[in-house]
Amino acid sequence: VLGGGVVPGGMILVGGDPGVGKSTILLQLAGLLGARGEEREGEEDGANESIAAGGVLYASGEESVEQVAGRAERMGIDPNGIYLYSATRLENILEAVSTLKPAALVVDSIQTVFLEDATGSPGSVSQVRECATALLHAAKTTGMPVFIIGHVTKSGDIAGPRVLEHIVDVVLYLEGDADRAVRILRGHKNRYGSTDEVGVFQMSDGGMKPVASPSALFLGERILSPDVSAAPTVTVQGSRPFMLEVQALTNERADAGEGGGMSAPPIRTAVGLRFERMQLLLAVLAKFVLGRRLQKHDVFINIVGGMKLEDPSTDVAVALAIASSFVEKPLPPDMCFFGEVGLGGELRPVMQAERRIAEAATMGFKRVLLPEAGSSPEMGKKTGIELVRCNTLADALEAALDVKPSRSAAKSQPNGSWPSKFPKQKKTF
Repeated sequence: VLGGGVVPGGMILVGGDPGVGKSTILLQLAGLLGARGEEREGEEDGANESIAAGGVLYASGEESVEQVAGRAERMGIDPNGIYLYSATRLENILEAVSTLKPAALVVDSIQTVFLEDATGSPGSVSQVRECATALLHAAKTTGMPVFIIGHVTKSGDIAGPRVLEHIVDVVLYLEGDADRAVRILRGHKNRYGSTDEVGVFQMSDGGMKPVASPSALFLGERILSPDVSAAPTVTVQGSRPFMLEVQALTNERADAGEGGGMSAPPIRTAVGLRFERMQLLLAVLAKFVLGRRLQKHDVFINIVGGMKLEDPSTDVAVALAIASSFVEKPLPPDMCFFGEVGLGGELRPVMQAERRIAEAATMGFKRVLLPEAGSSPEMGKKTGIELVRCNTLADALEAALDVKPSRSAAKSQPNGSWPSKFPKQKKTF
């Protein structure tokens, strides 16, 4: 996620909701860096000066030393090379840094520490800005990487001023639901690398466990049933392709005449998908594929596993999942879908199509529906997978569900909505 490793002198901010695992993952990282620092010290033993003093200073302003040590012991972290320090006064932490000369510093959290010379209480705008600036100066002058934990507000932003994100070099967000064990570490800013990479972890009693195959994790609970409208898709996050499952449910609203009252507007809900993207796909489906009757239906979309879809290449899977529930016909269980949908109902090509096809073949799928533009029949020969290439979303509906599309505009206005002849205007003198 960092783009290749920890840069000396870099300042990394890790944010996330309460209880998502920020302290856990940084305590594990401190154990890894501390153990590596001990090994480097051993290799340099006997030399005049070592590469680094070794060890990681973990400064916690929220927990005592006994609490952090108990958590580290429970997770099985090697205590060698980790210095625990419970303090909220930043001057004391910087004095410990000058004394120990650690290879890295972890501050948990930036909202609990304070400088005596700065105004305001801990966590205020002035204190957060001044403490972050002091830590940045310490990182740049000593070459020691600094990791700081930042709390997240209800709106999803780092608590405190936005200038905090401008001060640091890297901003990482740890995402995940409290009722799920999956955690996603995503980069939002990185001066030293790309922000496209994501880390997929699973929370356990031993801390964060990296997931080697996210596709197997997200598709592990897949249920094949005629009543479940679900479409598997392949998304690419940085250099990692992995599969997700899109579920959709449509339910027709009662007519306005029933009960003598006005009917309520349809409900549209999307979990894990941007609401604007769902509205766009529903408009395309209503105009070119399923007809205007879709506009009277409640539509619910869920991305299984708690993942958030930001990749437009998953448009076809979302649209076909909605269509499957609308026509009450299941999608083929051995087919996955990817492709971007344009406003004209056309399918647009996506990047790294061959890698997506290979990932689908690895997960046991036999057919892949993808845009014809930007693809060739030879792409599936390496993996032995059948490619179903389509030009429009209407073609995809016929290929996947064997249903004829219904154009709403063609039925209501067969001659077009624009008048063929303008009425003659009377001349006025």
